Amino acid sequence: MSLLSGSVSLSRFFVLRRPDEPDFEQARFESIDRASEERLSCGFSPFRLGADYRVDDERWVFRIRIDRLRPDATRIRERVRELVREEIEEGAEAVGPTRRRELRKQATEEIVAGTSPNTAMIECCLDDDVLYVGSTAASRLRLVAEQLRRIGVEIAPKVPWSRRGDEFESSFAVAPEASASRVGFQMMEELVGDTALNIAPEDGRVKLRTRDTDILLRGVVIHDILHFLEQGAEIVAAKMEAEDAKFDFDVESFRISNLSIEIAPSDDWKETLNRRFERISEVFEMLDMKYYELSH
Repeated sequence: MSLLSGSVSLSRFFVLRRPDEPDFEQARFESIDRASEERLSCGFSPFRLGADYRVDDERWVFRIRIDRLRPDATRIRERVRELVREEIEEGAEAVGPTRRRELRKQATEEIVAGTSPNTAMIECCLDDDVLYVGSTAASRLRLVAEQLRRIGVEIAPKVPWSRRGDEFESSFAVAPEASASRVGFQMMEELVGDTALNIAPEDGRVKLRTRDTDILLRGVVIHDILHFLEQGAEIVAAKMEAEDAKFDFDVESFRISNLSIEIAPSDDWKETLNRRFERISEVFEMLDMKYYELSH
């Protein structure tokens, strides 16, 4: 998924502290040196090759690139066997543990020399005091926070209750890393049948939680949702429908995924990106407003 095209998954963060002009080059991505013992390299790179990080007033876009060298374990074992056999053929009576470790290190270095690293990209947009990350995976979000700290940027999950001091309050929902307040679950109940922002009633996908179990619903879900809500279940995630957007929403983390955005194409990628983020911001603001309406 890409911030620039197609559907996208997004997590939001408050920017608690940052330099006036973040220096992404300070922690830029560096390729793995095959002569070293490094197997992982992580750092910042521009959104487009040779492009500036700043794309608008108080808006920066960047990618965090992760390269991992993972030599194939089977190939290493086979190469060690070959090296051991060669030692015996050359007259060694036995190959002890110490020598085997040396041979394994030699085999690993040989395999690494012919292995290309696996590359992953995490796309991000720093929009003044809000950071958008193109992922909902906890491991990737932790990595983003770690990399930003290297250049003096501190972040915290942006959920509508985080500045109100609301406590997590649920009979049985398990609080995740950015836990939801009771109002968040009430909001999901209110959205059943809402005209502007609704839980998809026909082509639905809903996760509910009771005291004893999780419940997953697909298809025509509206009647089953009402039944389980009457029994005291809570909606923790659902496929949502708005005026011209469909997406999956996790209320506990206030993250969205599979958001499809329809905009007219542009030859300028920066213009396309800015217009897509206008729509992304609108979707999040719609969810925020529903929360605030209930919390007040």
